[in-house]
Amino acid sequence: MLWLAGGCAHLPYVGHKVNVSLAGVSIAQVGSIEQIYTFKLRLQNPSAKVLDIKGLSYDVELNGRHFARGVSPHSASIAPYGEVLVDVSAVSSNANIVEQIARLKQDKSKPLRYRLTGNINLPRSIPGWIPFESAGEIAYSVLAPGVEGLDEAAGQ
Repeated sequence: MLWLAGGCAHLPYVGHKVNVSLAGVSIAQVGSIEQIYTFKLRLQNPSAKVLDIKGLSYDVELNGRHFARGVSPHSASIAPYGEVLVDVSAVSSNANIVEQIARLKQDKSKPLRYRLTGNINLPRSIPGWIPFESAGEIAYSVLAPGVEGLDEAAGQ
């Protein structure tokens, strides 16, 4: 058992969190079954150490319901007290967007509440990941601009 502890001694422990926030959203592709969104994430390193990341996984909720999920192999080094912007994609089924439209068709001026959760992969560290969570509001029109066809599908 001592050999296991000694074998991991060179791995740094990461005891801080990464601040992750949503900096932008756009539709990348609309298909007959699913949509792909591009999410621009701002990753901030609140530590005095360089943070090397190698990949992310994330889920997006809208108004408390699952909306989209994605993974990214993005690698970056974030300087101490620095930040990077990362473009990642997430996949949502058309059923998810139709459901959101149906729920919001009465008042499209209301913003959508989002919650972004996930993990950032940290190679050569224990633990090998940092969880993150971010929440806020985005305009309905950002996720569904010109959705006449989807509005009809939602029963409007």
